[in-house]
Amino acid sequence: MIEYELKYMLDADAYDACLDKLTAAFGKPAERTQINYYYDTPDLALHKAGTTLRIRQNGERIQGQIKRHSKGGSNDSRESFFAIDAMPCHMEFRGTRVKLLGSLMTVRRVFTAGGMEIDLDLNYYLGNVDRELEIEFQNGCETKAKEFADSLGIRLGEVKGGKYSRFLKALKKARKAGVVLCEGRSGETAEIK
Repeated sequence: MIEYELKYMLDADAYDACLDKLTAAFGKPAERTQINYYYDTPDLALHKAGTTLRIRQNGERIQGQIKRHSKGGSNDSRESFFAIDAMPCHMEFRGTRVKLLGSLMTVRRVFTAGGMEIDLDLNYYLGNVDRELEIEFQNGCETKAKEFADSLGIRLGEVKGGKYSRFLKALKKARKAGVVLCEGRSGETAEIK
């Protein structure tokens, strides 16, 4: 599956203004909480290759996801999913052992308009909070999505990297401070088929 989206960072005031405007225009949003558990090698080989490996939890449901990001500033990525029934500390991914690095929790408010999904995200990870507007659109409708974002009349910050990149930046800072986040017992592994 190919996902096309625009992402914008929001400060607290812009988030509140955006929520008010979207609710006034489209009604009360659907709301869900999801947790992304991120996996990579110790040297972040997957991230360096433009791949995010995560297990996403929505309520009691968990599902594995591999997300390959396009290069060159494109707003698309390829996603594939895999079934998983436990939250391992380590996994085998295409012959490489990866480990759980940590998690990011998102409270997502979802609006739909004109064939687009508008997600207003409040993200919590490693003691950080950030806010993000994501607009998912159909292939060929990027201009329409940009015009919609502009029509909000809210100061939208540019996103340099996704949630995983921001998580890794916070993880690097935590590691420099001597924080150890996940030390699994040997033998706790799963294999991705």
